[in-house]
Amino acid sequence: KQLILTIRLCRVDQKDEIIKEICHCLSLVYRCSPASLRYSISEIGEDLVETLLGIMVEKVENDEDWRMIEYAVQTIRVISQTSTLQTLAIENEKFSNVYLMLINDSPQQTKIEAIRTIINLTQDDDQMEGLKNNTDLLLATLISSLKSEEKKLHKWAENTFVNFFVSRLNEISTET
Repeated sequence: KQLILTIRLCRVDQKDEIIKEICHCLSLVYRCSPASLRYSISEIGEDLVETLLGIMVEKVENDEDWRMIEYAVQTIRVISQTSTLQTLAIENEKFSNVYLMLINDSPQQTKIEAIRTIINLTQDDDQMEGLKNNTDLLLATLISSLKSEEKKLHKWAENTFVNFFVSRLNEISTET
């Protein structure tokens, strides 16, 4: 809530720098205890996700300030460890499009952060349901890792697919 208020009250010429610093602070603050993280997300998670995705959409579409985008992606990655946020992210209509843009066309470190978020979302069977129908994200992750020589990107993409295939195997084994 303070983020929105601060953004609206700051001078136009300071706005981007203030937003970038707030996103950076959030990416650090949310490395708190799991109990504090869950509490905060239950209180402001939906507004926070909507705000961060909105910032990312604006900046990615204008190919601006990748550092700000990276901080926003880091924040979503850190908070995506909570089941409440996982549901909010998967159900948010902007999430898939923003993350497709990030995985397909962003600097390496931002891609890695985006894929690490997808990993968090693929660790939960309920969230996996939402991603199974979104093959574009999984395909973009695969293509991005194949195009890259970055070992970290390969590692995180591999983890995403391991989670996906384990979920599918569990699904098949319960059907038989």
